[in-house]
Amino acid sequence: MLQDFRPYRDRETHDKHRRQPNGEGSYDKIIEWIPYLKAHQKWLGARVTPSPDTVQKLAGNIRFLRRLGINQFLIGLAAGQGWTSQMLEVYRHQWEEIADFYIAERNEGRAIRITEFERSWETLAQERANLWGCSAGRVQIAIAPDGRVYPCSKFMTGLDPFTGGRGAYQLGNLDEGITRLDYRHDITNAYKSCRIACLRCEFSTVCCGSCLAVNYEENDSVFDCRGNLCDERKIIYDLIRRRPDICTAGNGKPMSDTEPDSLHFQPIGEC
Repeated sequence: MLQDFRPYRDRETHDKHRRQPNGEGSYDKIIEWIPYLKAHQKWLGARVTPSPDTVQKLAGNIRFLRRLGINQFLIGLAAGQGWTSQMLEVYRHQWEEIADFYIAERNEGRAIRITEFERSWETLAQERANLWGCSAGRVQIAIAPDGRVYPCSKFMTGLDPFTGGRGAYQLGNLDEGITRLDYRHDITNAYKSCRIACLRCEFSTVCCGSCLAVNYEENDSVFDCRGNLCDERKIIYDLIRRRPDICTAGNGKPMSDTEPDSLHFQPIGEC
């Protein structure tokens, strides 16, 4: 099985940004363990993070990973990588191809999940009309080696635009607990009126505002989500609105007895 997959171009895509300390690619070390994982856990998910220099291969890579036995895909572009309008247009076309592939797989009764495709436009508008942010600081926290507490790992490692150092929105520490209640209030604030830059956006009723840590790093505010992640959300929501056939693919039939609870596979930045 291993020999069947090694020649594919996906080795180049993976190794471009996933190299070992000695400079060698990590593709072979990872690919050889997939049959073992599949034998012990039938349902496998993969995080797919396209960059500007690999985005043109995204749909093909999804199909390739599906052949390896991957069931679920969490797709999100690499933020802060200088995406141009031309690159984003390529990304848009790749999502169209992914949608076609997803519909074909679902209609054939195959077990595949892409979280963005599991809710219709109407359902999104009903569930998210008054939501903002993600699970950071609400149902998860990140603790640094020195005991400092942050809303999530992205806040812990990200650059603070005001101090220039790593780590932003520190909620407290293990010795004293949560001491910055103002920060936690910001993170957990779900009121739509806080996202001033989004109020007139056509997707404001279905969008939760992207990654709060990226918002803060790029726009100096957790409530300002202008940037590439915002562009990405618009691409996906436009696709869902235009193509209602995506969420009805497979006629809603169960895909597999081993299908996991969707709550266990929420991608970063989603509500």
